[in-house]
Amino acid sequence: MDVEPIPPNLARETYRYLRIGLMGAAVLLAASVLLERLLVDCWQGSISSYYYTPARGVFIGVLVAIGLSLIVIQGKGAEDICLNTAGMLAPVVAFVPTRNVGECWSVEPNPLPLEPSPVPGEPDVLAGWVVANVDNNVGALVITGLAGLAFMYVLFSVKRGPAEAFRVTHGDSPTRISLWIAAGVIAVTGLALLFWDGFADHAHNIAAVGMFAFLAVAAWLNASRDATGRYVTLYRAVAGGMVSSAVVILGLALALGDRWDHSILVLEGIQIALFALYWAAQTKEHWDEEVAPGTT
Repeated sequence: MDVEPIPPNLARETYRYLRIGLMGAAVLLAASVLLERLLVDCWQGSISSYYYTPARGVFIGVLVAIGLSLIVIQGKGAEDICLNTAGMLAPVVAFVPTRNVGECWSVEPNPLPLEPSPVPGEPDVLAGWVVANVDNNVGALVITGLAGLAFMYVLFSVKRGPAEAFRVTHGDSPTRISLWIAAGVIAVTGLALLFWDGFADHAHNIAAVGMFAFLAVAAWLNASRDATGRYVTLYRAVAGGMVSSAVVILGLALALGDRWDHSILVLEGIQIALFALYWAAQTKEHWDEEVAPGTT
Protein backbone atom coordinates (compact mmCIF):
# COMPACT_ATOMS: atom_id res chain seq x y z
CA MET A 1 0.00 0.00 0.00
CA ASP A 2 1.31 3.41 -0.97
CA VAL A 3 1.75 5.82 1.92
CA GLU A 4 1.30 9.48 1.13
CA PRO A 5 4.33 11.53 2.19
CA ILE A 6 3.80 14.01 4.97
CA PRO A 7 3.74 17.51 3.42
CA PRO A 8 6.53 19.73 4.68
CA ASN A 9 5.81 22.59 7.01
CA LEU A 10 6.26 25.29 4.39
CA ALA A 11 6.33 28.13 6.89
CA ARG A 12 9.08 26.47 8.91
CA GLU A 13 11.07 25.57 5.79
CA THR A 14 10.82 29.15 4.55
CA TYR A 15 11.97 30.39 7.96
CA ARG A 16 14.97 28.07 7.88
CA TYR A 17 16.04 29.05 4.37
CA LEU A 18 15.61 32.74 5.08
CA ARG A 19 17.89 32.51 8.11
CA ILE A 20 20.47 30.51 6.14
CA GLY A 21 20.20 33.00 3.30
CA LEU A 22 21.16 35.86 5.61
CA MET A 23 24.34 34.02 6.59
CA GLY A 24 25.00 33.39 2.90
CA ALA A 25 24.73 37.12 2.25
CA ALA A 26 27.49 37.76 4.81
CA VAL A 27 29.69 35.17 3.06
CA LEU A 28 28.98 36.88 -0.27
CA LEU A 29 30.17 40.23 1.07
CA ALA A 30 33.33 38.69 2.55
CA ALA A 31 34.09 36.89 -0.74
CA SER A 32 33.64 40.07 -2.78
CA VAL A 33 35.94 42.07 -0.50
CA LEU A 34 38.58 39.31 -0.55
CA LEU A 35 38.47 39.05 -4.35
CA GLU A 36 39.06 42.78 -4.58
CA ARG A 37 41.91 42.49 -2.05
CA LEU A 38 43.65 39.86 -4.21
CA LEU A 39 43.99 42.42 -6.99
CA VAL A 40 45.79 45.02 -4.87
CA ASP A 41 48.44 45.08 -2.15
CA CYS A 42 46.46 46.94 0.51
CA TRP A 43 43.12 47.12 2.31
CA GLN A 44 40.56 49.89 2.23
CA GLY A 45 40.10 51.70 5.54
CA SER A 46 36.73 50.06 6.15
CA ILE A 47 34.35 47.56 4.64
CA SER A 48 32.09 50.50 3.81
CA SER A 49 34.90 52.00 1.72
CA TYR A 50 34.56 49.08 -0.69
CA TYR A 51 31.54 50.99 -2.00
CA TYR A 52 34.10 52.80 -4.17
CA THR A 53 35.59 49.57 -5.59
CA PRO A 54 34.23 46.90 -7.94
CA ALA A 55 32.66 45.31 -4.82
CA ARG A 56 30.06 48.12 -4.70
CA GLY A 57 27.20 46.10 -6.17
CA VAL A 58 27.67 43.25 -3.70
CA PHE A 59 28.09 45.66 -0.78
CA ILE A 60 24.79 47.41 -1.53
CA GLY A 61 22.92 44.23 -2.41
CA VAL A 62 24.02 42.38 0.71
CA LEU A 63 23.03 45.21 3.06
CA VAL A 64 19.61 45.51 1.42
CA ALA A 65 19.12 41.73 1.66
CA ILE A 66 20.22 41.71 5.30
CA GLY A 67 17.91 44.62 6.09
CA LEU A 68 14.94 42.85 4.50
CA SER A 69 15.74 39.59 6.33
CA LEU A 70 16.01 41.31 9.71
CA ILE A 71 12.61 42.93 9.18
CA VAL A 72 10.87 39.84 7.85
CA ILE A 73 12.18 37.33 10.41
CA GLN A 74 10.15 37.52 13.59
CA GLY A 75 11.99 37.74 16.87
CA LYS A 76 10.39 37.54 20.30
CA GLY A 77 9.16 40.63 22.09
CA ALA A 78 11.60 43.52 22.25
CA GLU A 79 14.17 41.49 20.32
CA ASP A 80 11.92 41.70 17.27
CA ILE A 81 11.70 45.48 17.61
CA CYS A 82 15.51 45.75 17.70
CA LEU A 83 15.92 43.48 14.68
CA ASN A 84 13.30 45.46 12.75
CA THR A 85 14.98 48.77 13.57
CA ALA A 86 18.40 47.45 12.58
CA GLY A 87 16.85 46.18 9.36
CA MET A 88 15.43 49.62 8.59
CA LEU A 89 18.84 51.22 9.05
CA ALA A 90 20.75 48.70 6.89
CA PRO A 91 19.61 50.14 3.51
CA VAL A 92 20.61 53.63 4.67
CA VAL A 93 24.11 52.28 5.38
CA ALA A 94 24.10 50.85 1.84
CA PHE A 95 22.70 53.85 -0.04
CA VAL A 96 24.64 56.60 1.75
CA PRO A 97 28.35 55.83 1.31
CA THR A 98 31.08 56.68 3.77
CA ARG A 99 33.20 59.77 3.25
CA ASN A 100 36.25 57.57 3.87
CA VAL A 101 36.71 56.76 0.18
CA GLY A 102 40.17 55.22 0.62
CA GLU A 103 42.79 54.86 -2.09
CA CYS A 104 43.14 51.08 -2.42
CA TRP A 105 41.23 50.29 -5.61
CA SER A 106 41.88 47.72 -8.28
CA VAL A 107 40.16 50.18 -10.62
CA GLU A 108 40.23 53.85 -9.68
CA PRO A 109 36.77 55.44 -9.56
CA ASN A 110 36.27 57.80 -12.47
CA PRO A 111 35.21 60.47 -11.71
CA LEU A 112 36.73 60.48 -8.23
CA PRO A 113 34.24 60.38 -5.32
CA LEU A 114 35.73 63.47 -3.66
CA GLU A 115 36.29 66.84 -5.26
CA PRO A 116 37.71 70.14 -3.96
CA SER A 117 35.38 72.23 -1.86
CA PRO A 118 34.09 75.42 -3.52
CA VAL A 119 35.11 77.20 -0.31
CA PRO A 120 38.92 77.63 -0.15
CA GLY A 121 40.50 75.89 2.83
CA GLU A 122 37.49 73.64 3.50
CA PRO A 123 37.72 69.80 3.30
CA ASP A 124 36.95 68.04 0.04
CA VAL A 125 33.28 67.35 -0.65
CA LEU A 126 31.49 64.32 -2.08
CA ALA A 127 31.32 64.50 -5.85
CA GLY A 128 28.07 65.31 -7.56
CA TRP A 129 27.55 61.74 -8.81
CA VAL A 130 27.80 60.38 -5.26
CA VAL A 131 25.28 62.91 -3.91
CA ALA A 132 22.96 62.20 -6.85
CA ASN A 133 23.10 58.47 -6.02
CA VAL A 134 22.23 59.23 -2.41
CA ASP A 135 19.31 61.50 -3.33
CA ASN A 136 17.85 58.95 -5.75
CA ASN A 137 18.37 55.80 -3.66
CA VAL A 138 17.31 57.22 -0.29
CA GLY A 139 14.40 59.06 -1.90
CA ALA A 140 13.20 55.76 -3.38
CA LEU A 141 13.70 54.08 0.02
CA VAL A 142 11.52 56.70 1.76
CA ILE A 143 8.77 56.37 -0.88
CA THR A 144 8.83 52.58 -0.55
CA GLY A 145 8.65 52.86 3.23
CA LEU A 146 5.63 55.14 3.01
CA ALA A 147 3.97 52.72 0.60
CA GLY A 148 4.66 49.87 3.03
CA LEU A 149 3.14 51.79 5.92
CA ALA A 150 0.07 52.56 3.82
CA PHE A 151 -0.33 48.88 2.97
CA MET A 152 0.01 47.82 6.60
CA TYR A 153 -2.54 50.47 7.62
CA VAL A 154 -5.06 49.06 5.15
CA LEU A 155 -4.30 45.51 6.32
CA PHE A 156 -4.78 46.34 9.99
CA SER A 157 -7.83 48.52 9.25
CA VAL A 158 -9.59 45.50 7.79
CA LYS A 159 -8.84 43.50 10.95
CA ARG A 160 -9.33 46.11 13.65
CA GLY A 161 -10.96 49.12 12.04
CA PRO A 162 -9.33 52.37 10.81
CA ALA A 163 -9.29 54.05 14.21
CA GLU A 164 -7.54 51.07 15.85
CA ALA A 165 -5.19 50.11 13.01
CA PHE A 166 -1.92 51.35 14.50
CA ARG A 167 -3.07 51.80 18.09
CA VAL A 168 -0.66 50.16 20.54
CA THR A 169 -2.08 48.67 23.71
CA HIS A 170 -0.47 46.90 26.67
CA GLY A 171 0.93 43.54 25.60
CA ASP A 172 0.38 44.32 21.93
CA SER A 173 2.30 42.67 19.12
CA PRO A 174 5.87 43.94 18.56
CA THR A 175 4.89 44.26 14.89
CA ARG A 176 2.58 47.16 15.67
CA ILE A 177 5.20 48.88 17.81
CA SER A 178 7.74 48.40 15.01
CA LEU A 179 5.39 50.16 12.60
CA TRP A 180 5.50 53.30 14.72
CA ILE A 181 9.29 53.06 14.87
CA ALA A 182 9.33 52.59 11.10
CA ALA A 183 7.18 55.68 10.68
CA GLY A 184 9.68 57.63 12.79
CA VAL A 185 12.71 56.33 10.89
CA ILE A 186 11.08 57.11 7.55
CA ALA A 187 10.01 60.59 8.67
CA VAL A 188 13.44 61.48 10.08
CA THR A 189 15.25 60.08 7.03
CA GLY A 190 12.97 61.91 4.59
CA LEU A 191 13.17 65.24 6.40
CA ALA A 192 16.95 64.93 6.81
CA LEU A 193 17.34 64.15 3.10
CA LEU A 194 15.30 67.22 2.16
CA PHE A 195 16.51 69.77 4.67
CA TRP A 196 19.90 68.70 6.14
CA ASP A 197 22.85 69.73 4.02
CA GLY A 198 25.09 67.26 5.86
CA PHE A 199 22.92 64.21 5.16
CA ALA A 200 25.19 62.71 2.48
CA ASP A 201 28.25 63.32 4.68
CA HIS A 202 27.01 61.91 7.99
CA ALA A 203 23.97 59.63 7.53
CA HIS A 204 26.14 56.57 6.81
CA ASN A 205 27.98 56.71 10.13
CA ILE A 206 24.83 57.45 12.13
CA ALA A 207 22.92 54.57 10.52
CA ALA A 208 25.85 52.14 10.85
CA VAL A 209 26.33 52.85 14.56
CA GLY A 210 22.59 52.53 15.14
CA MET A 211 22.37 49.28 13.20
CA PHE A 212 25.15 47.54 15.12
CA ALA A 213 23.86 48.94 18.45
CA PHE A 214 20.38 47.49 17.88
CA LEU A 215 21.89 44.15 16.83
CA ALA A 216 23.91 44.03 20.06
CA VAL A 217 20.80 44.82 22.11
CA ALA A 218 18.87 42.11 20.22
CA ALA A 219 21.52 39.55 21.15
CA TRP A 220 21.41 40.58 24.80
CA LEU A 221 17.61 40.51 24.92
CA ASN A 222 17.60 37.09 23.32
CA ALA A 223 19.82 35.87 26.17
CA SER A 224 17.31 37.18 28.72
CA ARG A 225 14.44 34.98 27.60
CA ASP A 226 13.95 31.35 28.62
CA ALA A 227 16.64 29.37 26.80
CA THR A 228 19.18 26.72 27.64
CA GLY A 229 22.19 27.88 29.59
CA ARG A 230 24.49 27.18 26.66
CA TYR A 231 22.74 29.68 24.39
CA VAL A 232 22.27 32.29 27.10
CA THR A 233 26.01 32.39 27.72
CA LEU A 234 26.79 32.62 24.02
CA TYR A 235 24.28 35.39 23.35
CA ARG A 236 25.54 37.44 26.27
CA ALA A 237 29.13 36.93 25.12
CA VAL A 238 28.19 38.14 21.62
CA ALA A 239 26.44 41.24 22.94
CA GLY A 240 29.31 41.99 25.33
CA GLY A 241 31.86 41.41 22.59
CA MET A 242 30.11 43.80 20.21
CA VAL A 243 30.08 46.56 22.80
CA SER A 244 33.54 45.97 24.28
CA SER A 245 35.23 45.64 20.88
CA ALA A 246 33.76 48.97 19.83
CA VAL A 247 35.01 50.67 23.00
CA VAL A 248 38.52 49.15 22.82
CA ILE A 249 39.11 49.63 19.09
CA LEU A 250 37.74 53.17 18.96
CA GLY A 251 39.83 54.02 22.01
CA LEU A 252 42.96 52.65 20.35
CA ALA A 253 42.10 54.50 17.15
CA LEU A 254 41.90 57.79 19.03
CA ALA A 255 45.17 57.07 20.85
CA LEU A 256 47.10 55.98 17.75
CA GLY A 257 45.64 58.48 15.29
CA ASP A 258 47.08 58.20 11.80
CA ARG A 259 49.33 55.30 12.85
CA TRP A 260 46.35 52.92 12.52
CA ASP A 261 44.38 53.46 9.34
CA HIS A 262 42.33 50.28 9.49
CA SER A 263 40.60 50.52 12.87
CA ILE A 264 37.13 50.77 11.33
CA LEU A 265 37.84 47.82 9.01
CA VAL A 266 38.84 45.68 12.01
CA LEU A 267 35.86 46.85 14.07
CA GLU A 268 33.37 46.16 11.27
CA GLY A 269 34.88 42.74 10.70
CA ILE A 270 34.56 41.85 14.40
CA GLN A 271 30.99 43.15 14.59
CA ILE A 272 29.91 41.16 11.53
CA ALA A 273 31.66 38.00 12.73
CA LEU A 274 30.04 38.23 16.18
CA PHE A 275 26.59 38.81 14.75
CA ALA A 276 27.09 35.92 12.33
CA LEU A 277 27.95 33.71 15.33
CA TYR A 278 24.80 34.87 17.12
CA TRP A 279 22.68 34.27 14.03
CA ALA A 280 24.12 30.79 13.43
CA ALA A 281 23.53 29.78 17.07
CA GLN A 282 20.00 31.14 17.03
CA THR A 283 19.29 29.33 13.77
CA LYS A 284 20.45 26.06 15.33
CA GLU A 285 18.45 26.72 18.50
CA HIS A 286 15.21 27.33 16.59
CA TRP A 287 15.79 24.81 13.79
CA ASP A 288 13.02 22.43 14.87
CA GLU A 289 10.77 25.03 16.49
CA GLU A 290 7.13 24.80 15.45
CA VAL A 291 5.69 27.82 13.70
CA ALA A 292 2.89 29.28 15.81
CA PRO A 293 0.15 31.52 14.41
CA GLY A 294 1.17 35.18 14.59
CA THR A 295 -0.87 38.08 15.90
CA THR A 296 -1.17 41.51 14.34
